[in-house]
Amino acid sequence: MKIHLFSILVIALSLTSCNNNSDKTFEYELYGLNSPVKSINVTTYEAEFKFGEITKGDLEYDGHYLAEFNDVGNITKVTTFDDDGELDNISKYKYNEDGNLIEDAMYYKNGDLLFQINYEYDDKYIIKTKSIQSSYTKEQTKRITNIIRDGKRIIEENIIENDSIISKIEYQRYDDKGCEWIMYNELGDEISKGLREWNKKKQIIKMCINEECIEIVYNDKNLPIYLKNAKPYMNTFFSYPSNNIYNIEYEYDKKGNWIKQLVYEGENEIPYTISERVINY
Repeated sequence: MKIHLFSILVIALSLTSCNNNSDKTFEYELYGLNSPVKSINVTTYEAEFKFGEITKGDLEYDGHYLAEFNDVGNITKVTTFDDDGELDNISKYKYNEDGNLIEDAMYYKNGDLLFQINYEYDDKYIIKTKSIQSSYTKEQTKRITNIIRDGKRIIEENIIENDSIISKIEYQRYDDKGCEWIMYNELGDEISKGLREWNKKKQIIKMCINEECIEIVYNDKNLPIYLKNAKPYMNTFFSYPSNNIYNIEYEYDKKGNWIKQLVYEGENEIPYTISERVINY
């Protein structure tokens, strides 16, 4: 896991409320599991095509992690490693008595805080996030996002730093198929706009920011099998932007959970990575 993850998360979190709903989604589902498990251990290799077969090459720098879950299947800790097996980063997660995520924190390998996000809820929905981002110089940026709702529908988000609104997101549409939004700066000038579309499982199938759009297709096990302008990240997540396409294949164990993932890059479907997953049930 690299430092750029925070920028990915900031973009995602500014829009999490757009598809936040009363349907409970457990973290194990986001990791491509069909039931709660104790942990998953993933190792990722470069994929090579030799003698008519796709084989494992050298270890990728990214893609090595141990994810641990609680009894209901929510993630509690993710430890990432580099290709030498050395510790990279550690993420820890806390939940309230209702099983809602209330804190998400990532630490450098030396133990220093990289970022922390805290969530506040009403009865069902997120109404406020507080985030702290730290740099290698240990300078911190603190940010609060206040979320204005009409039931589950998001009307507006106000993003605050140092007690001042630095940007505002207004939602023009919210329904069972997706949402549309416009972001303004502190002067009220439009700085970006976008949309999200999701399937019945609330998985993102299309997302646009200004003129840049990504598309994702899932199989019948709710696993991503095609990404356009987005790149696979930790196997079942994605990062963006990426001016490429990726096709993905899986092999499964007897319980129907994937234990091997093969990613192809580009129009010519060049073998890209092979991930192997050990599941501790």
